[in-house]
Amino acid sequence: MAKQRIEDLIPLPVRVPLGSKFIEVRGLTLIEIIDLLKRYKDDVLSFINGGGADFDRLVVNAPVMVAEMIALAADTPDEVEAVKRLPFAAQTDIVMAVWELSVPDLKKLAESLAKAGAALRSGSPAPIPDYISPPPNDSSTSSSSLSNTSSDTATDTPT
Repeated sequence: MAKQRIEDLIPLPVRVPLGSKFIEVRGLTLIEIIDLLKRYKDDVLSFINGGGADFDRLVVNAPVMVAEMIALAADTPDEVEAVKRLPFAAQTDIVMAVWELSVPDLKKLAESLAKAGAALRSGSPAPIPDYISPPPNDSSTSSSSLSNTSSDTATDTPT
């Protein structure tokens, strides 16, 4: 059986109609979403908490964040100003398509985030399904027989 390529798992972009034309968008990546959340943290928290004292700030910044999301999803990050001029209904349709591509299964996302959050709070990693622990380190075994020569082993640490 041929090894499945990750590239083949990436959802295809979709076309969102805009009158007689369309815009093609893709889902946002984790890196893109985190970058947006970092830059708009106060606005997102204000939205989640129901507005409150920062409602005016939210009203001003949310359209900019949406325009940035759309520009990223259309692979035209330099066209944020043009996206801001699209009609409200068009922006809403586009951002909903981007959301569906970025988060195809909201329930699964919520479960994964809950597990990750619980693991971070507890200080121990969540169990990995079908993971087989390596055998205990036996000091009588030579280090050369323990070295991993597989090219499939990841050696990079996440940044």
